[in-house]
Amino acid sequence: MARIRNADEFDSGVVKASKSVILELGIILRGYFNDLVLIGGWAPYFISQKYRKEGFEHVGSIDIDIAVNPAISEKKYGTIIGLIKERGYQAVQDELTDVFEFRFERTLISPHDNKEYIIKIDFLTSHLGDERKEAVHRRIQPDLQALKAKGCQLAFEHFIITEVKDILPGNGKASCKWKVAGIVSSLVMKSFALGGRYKEKDAYDIHYMIANYKDGPLSVARDFNPYLNSEVVQEALSHIREAFKDIRSNGPAWVANFYNITNEREYQIKIADAYKNVSKFLELLEGSNSSSL
Repeated sequence: MARIRNADEFDSGVVKASKSVILELGIILRGYFNDLVLIGGWAPYFISQKYRKEGFEHVGSIDIDIAVNPAISEKKYGTIIGLIKERGYQAVQDELTDVFEFRFERTLISPHDNKEYIIKIDFLTSHLGDERKEAVHRRIQPDLQALKAKGCQLAFEHFIITEVKDILPGNGKASCKWKVAGIVSSLVMKSFALGGRYKEKDAYDIHYMIANYKDGPLSVARDFNPYLNSEVVQEALSHIREAFKDIRSNGPAWVANFYNITNEREYQIKIADAYKNVSKFLELLEGSNSSSL
């Protein structure tokens, strides 16, 4: 049975360790800056650092997801995988010793609490333009097969640039810049994740971004408005509509479950809040035009 990962598991130790790895990766792969975008669970965190309402902190993430430009060019100083392997990153194997070519891990002693953590990194890419349409992976470089993900192409069209400041795994303060999926591309990719798996964190991330980005649902709807003719955006929105179609749907419940609330009244309040914000966002999109937004 799949284990539920709730907010209690996102303690400061493992999240800070993961952020240290993001910093390290940004420095190792700085030559690939234009071809990489930070997506997944860390994108809402970095979006929130720039645009959130005061007092509403995002929990961060544990795993790291990176979108890779499928049209990436060879770099004379090394491939992505070659560069990270030099710093101790290893390919992940399953119980049958099958290697996940898109997934790597970094074992580190966190500079924040001196505890050992294993942080996983997934490399994803767009399916657009790939002749092997049925294939799950796409060859990006000789030693990198990235996992194809719907909506990934949007990350290279709609992103923000953020500066990551932290302590490197081997100690020493440093900083680097990362492209991070913007509110539109991040919500689109999270919506496909929500529609394809049972993971409370996806619902939490979706609600968090809609509720706390700038002025809330209206601001998110305004940013989405120019993309509403996109088929991939409409497909992504259909997953949100299904999960949040009414207050008793799985989406609001998953948001509340992620917070691991034991008080029944507080639990119901969180469900209502999740439904209210997401449904407001959907209503603004469905009943609006560009002039009203």
